[in-house]
Amino acid sequence: KSFNASLLAEPWDVRTGSGGPYKVFTPFWRSLSARAPFPSPLPAPKKLRGAARIGSDDLAAWSLPPTKPDWAGGLRAAWKPGETEAARRLSHFLDTCAARYAQARDLPGLEATSRLSPHLHFGEISPRQIWVAADARAHAVPRAASGIASFLREVAWREFSHHLIYHWPGMVERAWKPEFDDFPWTDDVASLAAWRRVG
Repeated sequence: KSFNASLLAEPWDVRTGSGGPYKVFTPFWRSLSARAPFPSPLPAPKKLRGAARIGSDDLAAWSLPPTKPDWAGGLRAAWKPGETEAARRLSHFLDTCAARYAQARDLPGLEATSRLSPHLHFGEISPRQIWVAADARAHAVPRAASGIASFLREVAWREFSHHLIYHWPGMVERAWKPEFDDFPWTDDVASLAAWRRVG
């Protein structure tokens, strides 16, 4: 049996009026958001019965390269894995950034985004958990509703990408529209260097 946990709706469940998949985000968003409110996630089980404990190596004993430079240093500073941290980040975002998300999300110098992407990717938090918590906050704090609506629309972009890749799996390796297969690229080292300096 399949139990959806990583999306708000399975890619095959969100269909156009004619029964096909969506190709454009805005109508997809209207269809998806019309399904709200999404059911609240079930509580975590009190106990999981699994296989008997099996022996394992200590990862540090493997001396996996590289050790210098510390390639994970920046990642370690920016992301702490786990469900507890995912829940803390969501709560922090809703408390501090959500109300101004629509205006501040595109300003890289501000801490204005949720930073939940890695937690979503690794299943440490679900989009349903995010949606239910954000929607509850929008109702409890009306001045934050606009920013939260903008944030939930971004969560839906993630859904849309899953929708597209499910229906057009080849798009991960080649252009979705064949007319872009032969798109003319310019190899201009000087222009690339100038573009890098602008930022």
